[in-house]
Amino acid sequence: MSSLANFRFHCTKCGACCKYPGLIVNVTPRDVRVLARHLKADVAGMLKVLGFYQVEPGEGQSQEDVQERMVFPALKTHRGPAYLGLLKRSTGECTFLAGDTCSAYPARPRICQTFPFSFKPAGEGPEISVARFAATSCPGIGQGGFVNPAKVKETGRLALAEIGEARAFARSWNGQPEGDPEAFKPARLVGAMLARKPGAPARPKK
Repeated sequence: MSSLANFRFHCTKCGACCKYPGLIVNVTPRDVRVLARHLKADVAGMLKVLGFYQVEPGEGQSQEDVQERMVFPALKTHRGPAYLGLLKRSTGECTFLAGDTCSAYPARPRICQTFPFSFKPAGEGPEISVARFAATSCPGIGQGGFVNPAKVKETGRLALAEIGEARAFARSWNGQPEGDPEAFKPARLVGAMLARKPGAPARPKK
């Protein structure tokens, strides 16, 4: 993106980003903890709003290509590697969508907070671009007032830090011995995220 100073964006609350069937809202360990506090949910409650997605490479793609596109790391489960995200209804809508409004808005995942931007590490600050889906499908781009560049950059910094935590969690989680068939069940994984403190290794509850 050449300049944030001339970028206009205003959310029209159309709900398009929450309804798109092909969009997975990945969640970090921090997102899981924040949502659980907001919903007053335990592990069983969180499993009702989280989904485990197995994404197959398209023609001419490798799993590495999928990983690059997903940004967030896949997590080992008892049914193979999967990406953790908000549950989607059979219609493709986010489980938290009520009409065109997010029913968990104060605790929405960081990836939702960054919309319509995406970020990559670059030098002293994040490299900022408009997310592919937003560029083609979001009616709020080009509307309203100019965005606050400092606020966008700070949101990007937080998002990248949390992606870093998610990758550290994945390395620890995926590196566990595979002898216990129960070790990689969803309840154990979500429990480890809820119990985790930022910077700590994944330590599933026995």
